[in-house]
Amino acid sequence: MTGPEEPDNLTSMESATETIKRIFEGSTSPVGAQIADESTRYKALEHAVCPKPAQTRLIAVANQKGGVGKTTSAVNLSAALARFGCKVLLIDMDPQGNASTALGAPHASGQPSVYDVIEGRKRIAEVKCTCPDFDNLDVVPASIDLSGAELLRSPTWRIATRC
Repeated sequence: MTGPEEPDNLTSMESATETIKRIFEGSTSPVGAQIADESTRYKALEHAVCPKPAQTRLIAVANQKGGVGKTTSAVNLSAALARFGCKVLLIDMDPQGNASTALGAPHASGQPSVYDVIEGRKRIAEVKCTCPDFDNLDVVPASIDLSGAELLRSPTWRIATRC
């Protein structure tokens, strides 16, 4: 217990930013400066206001090259918009389903997914699920089943079926 003469450990605890500044104060370390700068920027973002658009906006994150951050960008953009109060629907179109995993959407083979929507067996409303971290972020999950849609729509498959 803390008495009137003892500091309350919870209220006297320094913030992460204060700790970083204390450790790197007077230092020429670029790492320390970068950490302190990012902590300051993060703190400023906590108070930022993001006005909602007047009408629905569609944003596609696409690139033919792999490993360029498409999934990371889509997940982070979706989470940021949801955090600012926007209603968001992320449609995962990658058979690996990493966006679905990141947002907590179940996406095992055989479960309802975007593949069922593409094939016309289900509607988006039947497949989408709500992200457990944001009530206003819905996800249409992808699964490995989606790779079947890629095979069925490839030019090689079309040529082979015409013979």
